Amino acid sequence: MAKKTPTPNEQQLALITRASHALAEANTIEEVILIKNQGEAAIKFAKSRRDIGNDAILAAQDIVRRSERVLGKWLKAMDKARGGNPRKVSTGATTAPVKTLADYDINKRQSARWQQEAEVPKKVFEKWVKETKEADGELTQTGLIREYTKHKREQQIAANKELGDVEAPDGEYGVIVIDPPWPMEKIERDCAPEQTSVIDYPTMTEDELAVMELPTADDCHLFLWTTHKFLPMALRLLPRWDFRYVCTMVWHKPGGFQPVGLPQYNCEFCLYARYGTPTFIDTKAFPVCFSAPRGKHSEKPQEFYEIIKRVTAGPRIDMFNRRPIDGFKSWGNEAAQ
Repeated sequence: MAKKTPTPNEQQLALITRASHALAEANTIEEVILIKNQGEAAIKFAKSRRDIGNDAILAAQDIVRRSERVLGKWLKAMDKARGGNPRKVSTGATTAPVKTLADYDINKRQSARWQQEAEVPKKVFEKWVKETKEADGELTQTGLIREYTKHKREQQIAANKELGDVEAPDGEYGVIVIDPPWPMEKIERDCAPEQTSVIDYPTMTEDELAVMELPTADDCHLFLWTTHKFLPMALRLLPRWDFRYVCTMVWHKPGGFQPVGLPQYNCEFCLYARYGTPTFIDTKAFPVCFSAPRGKHSEKPQEFYEIIKRVTAGPRIDMFNRRPIDGFKSWGNEAAQ
């Protein structure tokens, strides 16, 4: 009996199955890139043929997405060489240059998006694949990035609920430093592909911030940190908190984010406002503009806190702080008491 010749659809599915097995055994970035390219070629070929069904197209798209997730995971962990001569890593008796994205013909935008795909938890990814196939949709990169954003949003909502569960600060304070969790998003850019479109801590809307009760003493200094983008919002919040704007302090930073076609944002602002009639105990060497090095994301410089401790009597509270500061009560869901 003559052996039945596989249909084009069956041939395509068999090819994709082999690619799936190869992906499971791949050990290098080059191997995974080859599998991803094979999957993309299979998608293009299948869409050009009427005798190849959508199941083969979905299977090929599945392979491409899984390949990109593997690449994203590996690239995130890869020791990147940044500028100058390539750094070298020891391999026993010899040293070898650390490969860069350019060595793999990968641009930074591709790397950033693959890393986003890799961040989607396996259970969430498999659920997305299953539901998309059942709906006869397409397993596109855009769809998976959308799933990534949805997942991060859900995490953020849960974190915001946790933020809302934090007990209000007790007592009254004559000095309030507050760095609100502005409703910002990280910006994907070529120079920092590890940055994603969603910030990694809970945020609050303007309305949520406006109804928040500050632990204000009868006479109170307020130092409100903000960025260029949220400066108008910060100025709107002051009267809603019953504070009177006085002046703006400027933190001059060594470098900063530069939007395309705009100046470099190498400073942050700290609005000073008053409730009642607070006074400073010292105004010597108390400038509105100061320079200080950068710390971790969102951290404010120690130099600022040293100034405030010197010129105010307290008691002091640091709201939404990213690290404990001597001389200040810490408050917020990330605060270390």
